[in-house]
Amino acid sequence: MSIKDAVQFYENYVNTLPYPENPTLSVKVSEVFVLEIDEGVYGYHFVTTSTFDEVPFDHARAYVPYSKFEYNFSVGSGFMLESDDVDMIYSMKRLQKIESPTNIKSIVSIDEALQILSDSMTSNIEFNVRKVEFVYCLKLMYEEDGSLDTKTMPTQIHPSWKFTLRNDNDDLSYVCYVDAKDGGNFRFYTTSMDLGLLP
Repeated sequence: MSIKDAVQFYENYVNTLPYPENPTLSVKVSEVFVLEIDEGVYGYHFVTTSTFDEVPFDHARAYVPYSKFEYNFSVGSGFMLESDDVDMIYSMKRLQKIESPTNIKSIVSIDEALQILSDSMTSNIEFNVRKVEFVYCLKLMYEEDGSLDTKTMPTQIHPSWKFTLRNDNDDLSYVCYVDAKDGGNFRFYTTSMDLGLLP
């Protein structure tokens, strides 16, 4: 089975499971790794994330010190060896529900977000833009005493522009976020992985 057909098969398989009924989230494959199981025998490892209204939730492609800005990453996985079945599913998050959604009538344009990004980073270094994505970021909400309800895990959802940059001077990838609602809350993390090479 081709990678494209396998992705469609996996997404359809997961998103049509009978439980839960009427889920608000769906599963989307964001990356595929081809694994050689034996000579001439290959399997697929799918990296997945949840989507709401066709917009994916952010997921990390490398170790991320996300505690720096208190964001939670959505990541799941699946494996498929036989062409007519799914061998393993992990962390679908289809039980999670979106409550009290708010419509946003306009967002910061990609050009405005790029300008905010440029103004926020140093002007002495030229970054290579490797990838631009529109994602939902999940921010955990804490009580006044600093505790977190681990049963319901309440979150705020921030639609965000996500930019993956490469700095040839320090050989690092910079993953930067700008909130799409108002252009605020600029944040970033770095990693030594060249994330622009990934799907």
